[in-house]
Amino acid sequence: MNEQDKIDPIDEMLSILWLETADNFDNELAQKNLHAILSGNYSIEMSSIKKNELINKLYGTVENVSLGQLITAAITETKRAEEDLAKESQLPFKTFSELKNDEVFPNNIPILLLRNLLKQLNISYNAAEQAIVKTFDIMKNRDFVSSYISQPSFRKSQSSSRDSLMKIYKTDGRELFENEEALNKYLLKLKELMK
Repeated sequence: MNEQDKIDPIDEMLSILWLETADNFDNELAQKNLHAILSGNYSIEMSSIKKNELINKLYGTVENVSLGQLITAAITETKRAEEDLAKESQLPFKTFSELKNDEVFPNNIPILLLRNLLKQLNISYNAAEQAIVKTFDIMKNRDFVSSYISQPSFRKSQSSSRDSLMKIYKTDGRELFENEEALNKYLLKLKELMK
């Protein structure tokens, strides 16, 4: 966010007051209102319990947050070092980075390690569930696009039918985890573990 895009609450309040009193401007009333605004004893600190509750509610209302975005926001909020989080949740740092950048199917991560990470970041199951589904959809679409683009269309007609059959049957086991049934089972198990 640029410096120009930031909103100063005092400037906003003064603008609102000015607009409200523009028709019949009362200098004394404006001074009273300004004094009330500026002398307000506003607390900017919030307890950690309230912060976590607010964050979880916020993530619960936003449907378009991916798991990587959720983790990144929680890291920023908790001000924890990524290396420490990865170590404490027993995730390899490379896997942690892939998870944070939405570069891996969430249900390919061992469920206990993901649970550990979510608990370290105080992320509720409800917020995590929506984010995991969003990341799964992102990865599924990305995987589909990359497999479709992997071979130029002018070469597709030149490949023999035997080669194409071999590609169909040759798998690396990814289809075991990268389907919606596996995701639903993963989420059910994660829900049980996070109780």
